Amino acid sequence: MTENQIVGEQRLILNSRRRASAKYLEEAPLYFAGGKEDIDPKRGLAINGPADRSTDGPETIRLGIVSDATGIQDVSTWATWINDNPVRSIDEVGFMSQVFPGFIKAFNCRIAVSRDFNEQITSSEIGNILTIANPNLRIRRTSELYASKVENVCRRVSVPDVIVCHTPEEVEKKCAAGMSYRVKREGALTGEEKQKAEVIRENVRTHIILQELDEDTLNLLEMAVNQDFRANLKAICLRFDTPIQILSQSTLTAMNEGITLQPLKSKRRQDAARIAWNLAVAIYYKSNRFPWRVGNLLSGTCYIGVSFYIDKTSGDRETFASLAQVFTDTGEGMVVRGESFRSGTEGRGFLRLTEEGASSLLARAIEVYSKHHNGQPPNRVVIHKSSRYSDNEIRGFRQALGNIPKFDFVTIGSGRDVFVYRNGDYPIVRGTTIQLSTESFFLFSNGYIPYLRQYDGPRVPRPLEISERHGDTPPEELAREILALTRLNWNTTDYCCFEPITLEFSRRVGEILGKVPPGEKTQEQYRYYM
Repeated sequence: MTENQIVGEQRLILNSRRRASAKYLEEAPLYFAGGKEDIDPKRGLAINGPADRSTDGPETIRLGIVSDATGIQDVSTWATWINDNPVRSIDEVGFMSQVFPGFIKAFNCRIAVSRDFNEQITSSEIGNILTIANPNLRIRRTSELYASKVENVCRRVSVPDVIVCHTPEEVEKKCAAGMSYRVKREGALTGEEKQKAEVIRENVRTHIILQELDEDTLNLLEMAVNQDFRANLKAICLRFDTPIQILSQSTLTAMNEGITLQPLKSKRRQDAARIAWNLAVAIYYKSNRFPWRVGNLLSGTCYIGVSFYIDKTSGDRETFASLAQVFTDTGEGMVVRGESFRSGTEGRGFLRLTEEGASSLLARAIEVYSKHHNGQPPNRVVIHKSSRYSDNEIRGFRQALGNIPKFDFVTIGSGRDVFVYRNGDYPIVRGTTIQLSTESFFLFSNGYIPYLRQYDGPRVPRPLEISERHGDTPPEELAREILALTRLNWNTTDYCCFEPITLEFSRRVGEILGKVPPGEKTQEQYRYYM
């Protein structure tokens, strides 16, 4: 399909006196085993196998399981069955619905389960947790219990490649992703109790405490903090060298729908085959393997997303820290934690890095990149930020570049409500760019996808806005890279994401790092944060 067939000679009126032309950028190809190329991650895996496919026959991914007795049995049965058997789609939505062909067929790998890698949570342990009235304290204790079981697995002589933390239905509904608003409100602190907790927390932060707080006071402080099971568990488990995969019973049940082909009465969040694909890709990547590689990314380039998050370990809601998500042209992902700072010191309402903070963060990101490339630094650095660059940030980043010859600092915004329409019944095409000025343009990373023959979205597509750029690369090349980076996501086999991977999961990674006290061990590799 040609550019003119897809976009045509669209003339888009931006205001009453100004016109702009739309241009279509071809999709970046995906590369699989043997360098075979495809546009669809599911089809590419099913036909060719993963980019790093072994030529020596199926490899083994050792899976550990943490759950109650029934959960361990259910996950073990599923993992064994999924090796050779398909999960079919129930929704049957065109190209979106593709059968998961089985793990060995898709990845040339076999999932192996063993009692040696499992750790059981007893009925009494679950019962004790579920009797805790306050939801925040209950969630906190649940994540600590699961983390203690993960630690037991990781202390053994032989450890698995990935540990599945399975949440039974009662744990899911009372502590994890299945919590309803009513359950979250039951047992919550009153306004007076929250105020008391805040006073204690502030006194602890600003005064010298002569003796340790008693258990009741510590529990009160934990009850006042909004807790998230996933972020808590991921944060605690960063101290271990085996990544975890959280799997709820409702997700496991939904996948079984595609195995038995018996539709469930309960409402499903996703199609069975789609869930199987996404979970399989996540497990494969977390085992330190690469499902596919993305074209249009320049060799030797270090792609970095810079963002900020609340440092929840300080007890001060005005304390933030910087975060760098680092990705290579081959798809390897790393996470770099920056320094904490008080808000309001830079940027007049926007969080900004100081010159020293910017230099330090980028220097550490380059150091991590080089360590994973046999000491070889990148020959080009691209930084993505969702806010504009201050003069201090630009000076700091440029200082950290040292002898690296090429760079690009790009601002990518996603909150502007701009609606663009084309003739006919279909939304604007993904990959459409609209030049606004020499420095800025719109890029539609969402929209009608010709290959899928549909737009997989609920509303009129909104564009990314590239509003600022500094560096060496022309706007069109930057747009091609950003579009390609929306396809570098190991958490899903969906066709694409809205934002590039450098920014897509910065909030979720920040939620995890925000719960890790300074000085405690974290992990560099991105697979631990997924």
